[in-house]
Amino acid sequence: MHLGFSGLLAGAAVAGLDKDAREYCPPYWNSSLPYYDSAARAVGELAAADPRLAGLGDALAAFASPRAAYHHVSEGLEQAVRWGAVPDDLVRRAAAMEEKIRQVYFSAPADRLLPQRSAGPESAHPTGKLHVVIPFRAREDDLRLRNVLACLRALRTQSGARSDFFVTLVESDEIPRHAECLSPWVDEYVFQRQSGPFNKSASLNLGARQTRHSAATLCLLDADMVVDRDFVRRIRQKARRVSAFLPFHDSFSLDAQSSDRITQNISEGRDPYGETLSGYLLRRPPGGCVVVSAERFRAVGGFDSSYVGWGGEDRDFITRLESRGPVLRTDDTLLHLMHERPPMANAAARATHDTDKPTQEKEDTDMPTQVKDEEIRRIAG
Repeated sequence: MHLGFSGLLAGAAVAGLDKDAREYCPPYWNSSLPYYDSAARAVGELAAADPRLAGLGDALAAFASPRAAYHHVSEGLEQAVRWGAVPDDLVRRAAAMEEKIRQVYFSAPADRLLPQRSAGPESAHPTGKLHVVIPFRAREDDLRLRNVLACLRALRTQSGARSDFFVTLVESDEIPRHAECLSPWVDEYVFQRQSGPFNKSASLNLGARQTRHSAATLCLLDADMVVDRDFVRRIRQKARRVSAFLPFHDSFSLDAQSSDRITQNISEGRDPYGETLSGYLLRRPPGGCVVVSAERFRAVGGFDSSYVGWGGEDRDFITRLESRGPVLRTDDTLLHLMHERPPMANAAARATHDTDKPTQEKEDTDMPTQVKDEEIRRIAG
């Protein structure tokens, strides 16, 4: 998503002041810190140079909430642009910043996030049936249960034919806690007995093995993602030409209030894109959703199940996919719902030196995840 001068500078300045910003993605926050400082200084300099813009500095100095400060500052910067009060050099520096910053605050009407339908004719021969695989674990009172239900409900309301895709959900836990609740929403529920930290890689590998012969394409989707009504249609069209791609450019990590509203709207059958949403844009993340042909998935051996806990498995998988050909991105934005944060000790302790590929390293091997693939239970949805 292109933020433009006003949205970028306001979002970066707000991110530097928000005490909760780091929790959204510690590696991205750490790597973006220099840009937050630069944005705040630039806003302060504009406010000091033009009395008409004094309110910009006041909004940051009296920071009360990210959303209020963002709208105040972004609207003021838009006025500054209209008045010709922004130096050309600052516009150029902001454009360069947009290419490098990895996490930035954002708030806008949700329909701005919807991809534009292609004006050209659609292919009469889209790819075969799509297999959506969702890995999942949640305790009884966990927000992740709320989130996965929103994810599954969004998939139920796709614009294309329901026969175009099928959904497998893999619950990986010590017991099948949510089988009764989730089975009606999926085509196939699979229980995987798994102790220790959550092993998303093992969950995805097991889910992918349930692929039916008619499904040439896998869509590996995190349980906290909410997709729009045309999501499956776009993927099936693109999968005709590309064997591996990320169906998004940015992930929009919604704050608690936006997550509450959008999940409630979905559960009540209302348009989830009917209001303003706020949170943090994560630029070009490696995880959240990947689409890959079943053949290419098998060729790289699937996900590396030695990754346990939070992070790292997505970047590793994409890197191995790239060894066999390009992995493209679309220009779309995926919505990510807030949930309880897992331990992120490694990410909190250091920022990656590779600012294009922030990731976790493998967890220590003294925290094994025991997976018995044969101990599964399938309950048809």
